[in-house]
Amino acid sequence: MPRRAWLRVAPLAMAVMLLAACGQKGPLYLPDPEPADQRPAAEQET
Repeated sequence: MPRRAWLRVAPLAMAVMLLAACGQKGPLYLPDPEPADQRPAAEQET
């Protein structure tokens, strides 16, 4: 491969490798829902 071709391919390959390394590894998950505003039962009746 000519040198000019390497000068085009190398930065592109490096960018692809860096982007592939980003992010969380493992399965995706949804965070647990936050509990609803819980007040004592006496306050909820009124």
